[in-house]
This record gives sequence, structure tokens and C-alpha cells, in this order.
Amino acid sequence: MGAIQGSTFLQTYDLGSNGPGLQEVRRAFEFLDESQWWRQEQMREWQLTKLAPLVAHAARRVPFYRALYGDRASVETWDDFRSLPIVTRAQFADTEPREREASFALPEHKVLHTTYTSGTSGRRLQISITQRLQLWRYACILREWDWLALDPRGDCAILRAPIAPGSDSWNESLGAEVYPTWQGPALGALVRFGKGFNFDIGRPIERIAEALDEIKPAFLHGTPTYLQVLADHLRHCRPLALLTLSEQLFPQVRQELEQRYGARVFDTYAAVEVNRAAADCPSGQGYHLHEENVFVELLDESDREAPPGVPARVVVTSLHNYATPVIRYELGDLAEYAEGACPCGRGLRRISTFHGRQISRFLLENGRVCIATPIVIALQDTPDVRAAQIRQKSYDDFEILVMGRTDFTAEETGDLQRRFDTLLQRPARLTYQFVERIPPLPNGKTPRVVIDFTP
Repeated sequence: MGAIQGSTFLQTYDLGSNGPGLQEVRRAFEFLDESQWWRQEQMREWQLTKLAPLVAHAARRVPFYRALYGDRASVETWDDFRSLPIVTRAQFADTEPREREASFALPEHKVLHTTYTSGTSGRRLQISITQRLQLWRYACILREWDWLALDPRGDCAILRAPIAPGSDSWNESLGAEVYPTWQGPALGALVRFGKGFNFDIGRPIERIAEALDEIKPAFLHGTPTYLQVLADHLRHCRPLALLTLSEQLFPQVRQELEQRYGARVFDTYAAVEVNRAAADCPSGQGYHLHEENVFVELLDESDREAPPGVPARVVVTSLHNYATPVIRYELGDLAEYAEGACPCGRGLRRISTFHGRQISRFLLENGRVCIATPIVIALQDTPDVRAAQIRQKSYDDFEILVMGRTDFTAEETGDLQRRFDTLLQRPARLTYQFVERIPPLPNGKTPRVVIDFTP
């Protein structure tokens, strides 16, 4: 029961700064520290007070929702909310960004910047990030660090793609961007986070491993698949924790990573459309939803709430984004509710498994995988290519679907051939199809790499 009495995280690591918005972040974190222990009845009551004005605002100020809801915009009960139609990625993508944006911004919902989804649904979606949304994101990150219970002042290597060299923060000898605080200047002004090293995973993994062996960061932040492959190349880097994201973390992969690195794995689930959605329970009993930031529904094919242990569609509502409202939006992922109350005592609902997307990778004959990101980036950077998908037909055969072009030059195909041969360390057989449309998978996503054979 000691944790219920209040976290000591900010007492330990707060820098005491009174910069713009920091007091609001502190108050939001203190609220999360208390609300995580609420009973579900209390949480649902609070969520409904957020959903009612959000839906009313969207129906009045956002053309997409005004056309979708008509006169069904009043939400006074949960039945009212569940009667609202579910929005698919395709519906969102088929409308112009201005149709999904509010006609004016309320002062507390000032737009800070816009961001974009990855495009695995076939088209990238523009989402406005507001001051209020950012505040809750920061508060959720602080709660995750409180759950992780490790000193945040350690340096962190962030393994991502792509990065363009040449910025003021670029360190040529390391092949990385270097920042004074890895959580960014705003949150770094509040809490003592260590330095950040942003590595481009499109670069040779051997070079990245050499740099990591040199700087020895306390934390590695990347996808499970990339961290699996990276472990084969590291010699001296021994992080305290692996911070994983962006793809499904299978139990056997979690176990392998913890054994190979001798470090704890802390996994999070997020989406550009709603930001922080869930994170590992401190007691290791699945994922707790950030229910104060996003309302999550797991629905069966009849749009009814699924029982625990049954894979169901992830439908989300961002509780704080009034600029680009995201209401009953189907992400395209599947997840399963966990059984029963959590032993840790928190009242936040739990997810046992997220069936999310995987990082782009190819299968090798020895049972291992190799990261396909360098080739994916090369295809994306080819002039006039709108979208591309690589279908691995066997260990050596690859079919490449391309939108936006009718053919490639000999120089372009030669460059891709060299990239494949170098990555696989053997000759690859490549065929090309230039198409008007790349068909999505049943979940609505269009992955950049598809494994189209049984090993």
C-alpha cells in the first residue's frame, strides 16, 4: 500500500524549474499518481465527463464529424457514446486534413505542431499536437518512469530511422545526433534525464554497435527485432534497461532480450493518433492502459466488448485532442484483455497482449532475421515513388510492388540489387511490379515488407 500514498519520483528527480507549462505537467502527473488506484467505476465516470464535451465540440467544429454524427452528437451516457459510429483508417484517410481539423482552436488547445502516421495503413495521416495533448503525454511518460523505478539520469541511445546528417546536433564520429537530454528540452527542463544519442538504423548495424560500445548508454530505446539483431554485434554495451516500442513483443522475445542483455525490458504501446496508450505493469502482469489519456475499446466483429483472452480490434478515443479529434477510431491492431484484477493493486484496465505491427525485416535460412530498413528507405527515397512493398517469396526471391512509377532505370535497379546482395550476403532474385494500388492486409495496414512464404 506504500505506493498508494504517493510517488517519490518527482521529489527525487525534479529540477525545480518553473518554466512555461511545467507546473501543469506536475499537476497532471500528481493526478495520474492518484487516479491509477481508482476503481473502474470512478474511472469510467471521470472519462465520461471528458467524452461528452469532446464529442459535442467535434460535431460542432469538425466537418468530418459533423457529417458523420448528424443529430447524434449528445453524449450523456455510455450507451450514447457506444452508439457513435466507429471510424476506420480508410475513412480518415479519404478526407482532406482540413476536414478533420477543428475550425478554431480553444486557448488551452493551442496547436504546437503537426505530425504524421507511418503510412502502414496505405496513406500517412496528419495529426495536430496541441498544448493540452502534449501535457498529458509528458505526464504519462513520467508515470512510466515511476513504474520503471530506475534512475532517469542515465544516457539513452534511441535507435530510429531516418536521420539526415548535417544538423547542429550531428556527431560525425559517432554517426548520431547528440542531445543534452534525451526526452527533449521541455520535459528535460522538469526532470533530470540523461543525454540522448539518436542513431539512424538505416546505417550499418556494425557501426552503430561500435558507437554504443564506446558510449555505453544506460538505456537502449528501439524495436524488439532491432535489439535482437543488435545483440549479436555488441561487446561492451551493458544497458540497465531496454525500452521497446512499435511492434509486438512476444514473451519468448522478451525473455531472450533480458537474457542476452542482462537487462530489464520495459515495453510501451502508443500510436501517433492518440500518443501514449499503455505501458508495462510494474509487477510484470501485462500492460496498464493510460486511461486518463485515451479511452480504449477492444471490440469483436459485432462491435461488442470482447471478453478477456480473446483477440479483438483496438478502437481508441483521444480524450484531450480538440484540434484533430480522434473518436472511436479503429487503429488496425488487435489486443486481448487480461483476466481479473491486477496483483499490483492499480485499477487501470490491463491488456495481456498487443498484436501490433512488426519492423521491416527479411527471413534468413539460419532462422535469424535481418533488418530491411536500409532497403525500405532506399525505395522511399527513389524519385516519384509514392509507396512500395517488398514481398519475400523465398529466402532469395523478392517481389517489389511500386506505386507512382511505371518502371525503374537500370541505375536504380542496379543500386537496389547491390543493396539486397549486401544485406543478405548472397545474390537476391528481384522482380518488379508497377501498380496503381498496393492492396492492404485484412487489418487495413499496408506493411512495407511482407513474408509471403512458409520457412
